[in-house]
Amino acid sequence: MTGWLKNYSPQRFLISFGLAAFIGLMASVASEAFVSGIAWINDRLFISPHSRDATTTYEIRMGFRHTPGNNPDWAKLLPWITVLALIAGGLIVGGLLILLRGNRPHGIPDVIFASQAGSSKIPVRTGLLTTLTNFTSISFGASVGMYGPLASLGTFVGSLLAKVTADHRR
Repeated sequence: MTGWLKNYSPQRFLISFGLAAFIGLMASVASEAFVSGIAWINDRLFISPHSRDATTTYEIRMGFRHTPGNNPDWAKLLPWITVLALIAGGLIVGGLLILLRGNRPHGIPDVIFASQAGSSKIPVRTGLLTTLTNFTSISFGASVGMYGPLASLGTFVGSLLAKVTADHRR
């Protein structure tokens, strides 16, 4: 039997399991909020294709009838709304990157490094600004995938909870 397994008690296992379940739950809640927020902003800015159509169940259910699909004035404004949304998103993301003060946003390589190193070295400010930058850029129409930012969001949540809770590995 290896040394670490011999010294590992059932209570310690339950604590580790409970913390892992809690961190996983918090990361999944944060991911769901991230994806739902992006969808909401995409709908409001007419970025997603279904938000441009007046026949979606959401608009019918909510009574939101002023969409480009049934109003010719909206259809004329749609190209301008699209361009202005991209410009506004770029300005907001640029401002958030300036707030990082020379640090780069963390991404998948940082997630891999944190898991291999076994440490929670993602600063709270950098993690929060990275999450906001990813959220804003995807919400305003950046053509990037959501899974990389979701992985870094999960890592940030885990890193944050590891800093808040006591280190039980010692």
